[in-house]
Amino acid sequence: MTNTPTKLRSILKKAAWTVLGLVIWAAIPVGLLFLGSSLSSSSVPAVLGNTRTIYDHSWDDLGYVQAYGTWVMENDEIGSPLNEVRIGCYRDLGHCFVATAELMTLSSNSRPMLVADLARFPISRWDRDVIVFAESNGCVRYSVTISRISQSITARREPDPNPMVGACTVPMDAVLLTSVQDGQAVWQRISREESSRGAPWFWAALAAWSLYILWRLVRLWQRAPATATATE
Repeated sequence: MTNTPTKLRSILKKAAWTVLGLVIWAAIPVGLLFLGSSLSSSSVPAVLGNTRTIYDHSWDDLGYVQAYGTWVMENDEIGSPLNEVRIGCYRDLGHCFVATAELMTLSSNSRPMLVADLARFPISRWDRDVIVFAESNGCVRYSVTISRISQSITARREPDPNPMVGACTVPMDAVLLTSVQDGQAVWQRISREESSRGAPWFWAALAAWSLYILWRLVRLWQRAPATATATE
C-alpha cells in the first residue's frame, strides 16, 4: 500500500518548490526592468532641467527679456550634444547675450566633453510682438526670433547672401532651423529611446526564463508517480 504521509510530504515539497519557482519567475523580470531603467538613465550622461520659459514681464517697460530651454532641430531631433541655453536681451544695450552649455561627443568611442559658450548679438528688431537678433561672420548668417505671442524661440542658420572671400573654409549650403524646447521633455524622450533599444533583449530573456521555469516545474511534477510507486 502507498505510504500516505510520505506521499503527502512529497506533494507538499513539490508544491513549495512550485511556489518558490513562481516567485522567482516573477522577481527576475522586475529586476530586469529595474536594471534596464537604471542602464537607460545612466546611458544619457546628463539631465536637462530647464523647461522652455520666456520671462517677458519687463518686455515693454524695462526692455529686458530672459529665456531658458534646450535647442532642438526642426526634425524634432536634438542637436549632436545635449544642451541648455539661456538668453538675455537688453533693449537699451541693443544686444542679446546667449549662454550655451552642451555635451559634445567627438566620436562614438570618446567620452562626452562639456563645452560652454557665451555670445553677443546685435538686436535688429524689438517691438511689442517679437525680438530679432542676428549676426553674420561673412560665411553664414545666424538669426534668432523671440515671439511674445506664440511664446517661442526659433533660430535660422543660412549661407550669407554676401559672403566674404576666404571666410568659408567649409561650404555651407544647407539651411538649419532650430527652436528652443522644454529640456525636461527632451531628456525624457531620449531616455525612452535608450530604454526601447534594450526592449527586444528584455522580452527574449523573459521568454527564455519562462520556458526554463515551466520545464523545471513539469519535470518536478512528472516525478510524482515514480515517487509514489517507490513507496508502495
